[in-house]
Amino acid sequence: MGAYRQSDVEVLFRRGNWRNWDDAIHWLEENGEADSELAPGEALALRADLMTLRDMGFKFIHKPDELYKMAHEHRRRDKHPARS
Repeated sequence: MGAYRQSDVEVLFRRGNWRNWDDAIHWLEENGEADSELAPGEALALRADLMTLRDMGFKFIHKPDELYKMAHEHRRRDKHPARS
């Protein structure tokens, strides 16, 4: 899956005034791949990360920089789980 940058999260927030995870996820599903500022892989990766954060019960974050950091911290932990 493609990677995305903080600037891609900023694009998402310029496209709407999202109230919750589902609003942002729905926009990415409907419009993300066709958006001129998001590559299809970026839109898919961002959508997947937002879905993961939602499913884990995180409160929706309205600041792109904080959302980006949270998503990438989670992604790092997911790829390198602690060994027991």
